[in-house]
Amino acid sequence: MVNIPLIDDKLGLRVSGFTAERDGYTEDVLRGIDTRQVDRSGYRAKLLWNVTDTVQIRLSAEHTEDKGDADTYNTANAFYVAEDIGKYANNLGAWDDDTDRYTANFRWLVADHAFTVSWGKRSQTRSLFRTTMQPPCPFYRSLI
Repeated sequence: MVNIPLIDDKLGLRVSGFTAERDGYTEDVLRGIDTRQVDRSGYRAKLLWNVTDTVQIRLSAEHTEDKGDADTYNTANAFYVAEDIGKYANNLGAWDDDTDRYTANFRWLVADHAFTVSWGKRSQTRSLFRTTMQPPCPFYRSLI
């Protein structure tokens, strides 16, 4: 995070960012890979303007990206007949989310009261990817 005073006691900018990567922590023994990995990153900028001693405007913009994969085995259905094992035994997939947020706040101090008007907008793009798995090992192949 970096705070940048543009005009002393009048106008300031704050910029921050983050990144986080997590390797998969679940081993898929049927496919021989780690799953449930997550990669996140994002940044934010805020502008604070003290127009007068009683009027303040704050603007904010933020962008985040969230990507990962998952495995959620449906073990209750794993005991169906052999031809259904590949169809019901797993639910594999990945996601890719991009989110943008914008806010604006107007604050006006009058006597002992503060009047505040806030506005916000959020837009999100979500992509889901489903993985189709072939029978993963010779044991299952022999059943199908």
